[in-house]
Amino acid sequence: MVDNFKSKIICTGDPGKDTVANGVKQFLPDTKFLFLSNGDDLRLWDDDRRQKFSKLVTQSTVFINASKICQLGQLQLLNHAYETFIENKMKSYTVINIGSTAEFHADEFEMYHIEKNALKERSRQLANRNGFKSSHITISNINNLSSVGKTIKLVLDSDPFISLVKIEN
Repeated sequence: MVDNFKSKIICTGDPGKDTVANGVKQFLPDTKFLFLSNGDDLRLWDDDRRQKFSKLVTQSTVFINASKICQLGQLQLLNHAYETFIENKMKSYTVINIGSTAEFHADEFEMYHIEKNALKERSRQLANRNGFKSSHITISNINNLSSVGKTIKLVLDSDPFISLVKIEN
């Protein structure tokens, strides 16, 4: 269970737009949001960007991996958060990965289908490793942002930890 009063949460996405971050802000208002138009470039293409993201991870206890950054960008962020956790000998860390119903529609979504399933599988691999927790949430009607934020808070508050969620609205 994550004590939200002691947690420092970071989340990808602009909470001022119709994004998962908007739903997160409704239920976890003290979250720090990371998005490109705010100067946060999370495409981990060079050492400077990787170091900046590593610093954000070490200064937080929860990372909500909600935005499509670039091809396999969410997967890269998950892997880098895990590497940072290991390298810095952190005691605990939680990542919530936001999936997509594209996971179930290979013909319609092609590469995005592959990206989201790779994220889901890696999240499952890292579900509970020596203090590192990873959950993958797939919600059928992501347009209901309040429902998304509520589900993320539910996962963070769960004991035992919920590592895989599929919600049909």
